[in-house]
Amino acid sequence: MASTRPPAAFAVIYYDTVNDATRKKTDVWYQTSSDDGVTWSAAIKITTGMTDETIAGADSGNQYGDYNSLSIFANQIFPSWTDRRSGGKEEIWTAPITEP
Repeated sequence: MASTRPPAAFAVIYYDTVNDATRKKTDVWYQTSSDDGVTWSAAIKITTGMTDETIAGADSGNQYGDYNSLSIFANQIFPSWTDRRSGGKEEIWTAPITEP
């Protein structure tokens, strides 16, 4: 008997160093799937500044990525992450995304 449930939809955020030749600075990227994860949308960069967690003073006991989250409500996606793009302490960032 075929399943009658609609396909599950997913949204993910992740760090990637693709835009840095030294592979040390990262951006946060976002992708979605609406067919149980079989296919995925093109990656969309959501950060407006890169972060380098290898700089002097970075707290290696509390790595960025430990506090990422993703909330979804009424076709609005609210990712949150930490980075130190300002060169100082880690800061919390978000960027609301509207999904059709």
